[in-house]
Amino acid sequence: VAARPWRDAGGVRRPAFAIGGGALMTLVRRGWRNDGAAPRASLQRVEYRLEAGRLLRAVAPMVDGAPVATPALLMDGVTALRLRVHDGRGWGEGWQAAQPQALPRAVELTITQAGGASLRQVFVLPPGDVP
Repeated sequence: VAARPWRDAGGVRRPAFAIGGGALMTLVRRGWRNDGAAPRASLQRVEYRLEAGRLLRAVAPMVDGAPVATPALLMDGVTALRLRVHDGRGWGEGWQAAQPQALPRAVELTITQAGGASLRQVFVLPPGDVP
């Protein structure tokens, strides 16, 4: 995750990390491979959504101004999903950064699939500006 705010198609500045707004989570990430040496940055805007029991991931071709492309299916049969963030003081269900470049300290994602199997993942994020 990069502490890099982005701009939407209308030029409105958006935070580097956000929860909600139609998406489960939106972020800018580092490390986008460029095997073809295309003239683009190594940063990539990524959006995760939960729609009709399907966990989807969509990316934008450019960090700023471009809409996300057709999403890819990550997981089907999701019956429950819980997203929590650690803001440096504790875990919470929401995230509201005081600064657009602020990042949470960690993100926890718990996914339950049909049949009751659960998967819990905790992602420690790099240091960003203090929320």
